[in-house]
Amino acid sequence: MTIEQIELRKILTQMLADNGIDRSTLPGIVKEALEEKITKAVHLALDGRDLQPQIDKAIDAQIRQVIDREVERRVRRILGMTTISITHRKDEPDATLKGE
Repeated sequence: MTIEQIELRKILTQMLADNGIDRSTLPGIVKEALEEKITKAVHLALDGRDLQPQIDKAIDAQIRQVIDREVERRVRRILGMTTISITHRKDEPDATLKGE
């Protein structure tokens, strides 16, 4: 740190101390100021907006996802229990050649 920076730091520390602000009170003040700004920003962003379409869209997406997972789970379970027997018989004519 330069001499100017050290002096500036001393001056700022004294100014804060004169107003009753020290290391223990500073986090509370900052938190309060941030909460205030965040609240204002949220109110400004949501002011006059209808959130129902976004809520409906999010709910529909979740419902679709749950249904897809359940259908997939049930199909896998059913197909997991099903056996398929495939045999090839050379003496049977090919069904696609009947019209020729």
